[in-house]
Amino acid sequence: MILNTAGITTLNSVSLSYSNEIPLQDLRNFQNYLNISFEMPASLKDRIEFFRTEFTYRYEFGEIRVWLQPDWDDQIDGYCIQLNMESRHPGPVDIGDLIPLLDEMHSGLKDVFRQILSEGYVRSLPQ
Repeated sequence: MILNTAGITTLNSVSLSYSNEIPLQDLRNFQNYLNISFEMPASLKDRIEFFRTEFTYRYEFGEIRVWLQPDWDDQIDGYCIQLNMESRHPGPVDIGDLIPLLDEMHSGLKDVFRQILSEGYVRSLPQ
């Protein structure tokens, strides 16, 4: 491992990040892809646009931060939802514990991914 070669025995913090774009036919149909919904009074529904939403999930290893944000994708010439997830471990980590910690953080990201995205959308992805 490169950390051994560099003489690094402890890391102050560790993070693992995942980014994806979910193409949409229409920005208003993003609820078809997500398990997250927003209820608003009828008087506000037509006046407020979805801009950015952030969530934090707590895990034994630390936390997972999730950002959802609409965007325009020039490649597909249409709307998409940017889904960014970052798994964070805030404390020191001995390099001998790094691989098991990264496995735990990755499992947490997969767990949150499946919680946030609709089952139908997850089934349509390449497994």
